[in-house]
Amino acid sequence: IQVVDIFDFEKERWTARVNLPEDMAQTHVGVAGDEERYIYLVSGQLGGACRPATPNCFAFDTKNRSFNKLPPLPQPRYAPAVQLWRGRLHSVAGAKEDRTSPAADHWSIAVENGKALEKEWRREPSIPHGGHHRASAVVQDALYVFGGQEGDYVAIPGDPDYRGTAELTTEVRFPDTYRLKVGAKAWERMADMAVLSSHTESGVIQSGDFVFILGGDYERFDKKDMITINEEIQLYDVQADSWKIV
Repeated sequence: IQVVDIFDFEKERWTARVNLPEDMAQTHVGVAGDEERYIYLVSGQLGGACRPATPNCFAFDTKNRSFNKLPPLPQPRYAPAVQLWRGRLHSVAGAKEDRTSPAADHWSIAVENGKALEKEWRREPSIPHGGHHRASAVVQDALYVFGGQEGDYVAIPGDPDYRGTAELTTEVRFPDTYRLKVGAKAWERMADMAVLSSHTESGVIQSGDFVFILGGDYERFDKKDMITINEEIQLYDVQADSWKIV
């Protein structure tokens, strides 16, 4: 689906639709906003089925309802963790262009008012455990990344429509939590999540020193289509570096 649907909270209904740029990914996009006007959209999968990722990046102006192209990522990434932190847009990990090989790369680029202030992305400390579909947050001026997975559906070799089958992949979820402080040269391993969780990018709510992660999925049975879905709400206490189910 190549559109942005716009919901008006005062009218309590969907009121408008804007087309995406033709060369922008429609799914598995890394998303971060400045909470005022601009939404930044990083890499992701361009096209349906199991098509590969694209490096293209954009900023969406919610006031003018227009897109501005940003410098592309150095390499395409599928479902990276993306946050706006200290005036820089960060893209962490994800899967490589084939959708299944975990990537640990971390890049950033300076942005302001929906535009890039630099011509290319800067390399940052790689995260120890690569992977995609991860929750993330900025808390106490530090960048956190939670959980995620390795592996995904991949295209049947030679299929012109990039169709996939569960028999071609084994997915592995993990509970890892990582923190990167300002100026640090390496990420720190923090307390593991209470429940393995993936597909939690948009299920994150931050309140003070607490991060809530809502739902997600737990595991895909080996070579099968069945996925175990989480219904838990997990609470991470940044001060205590501890998790609990709420």
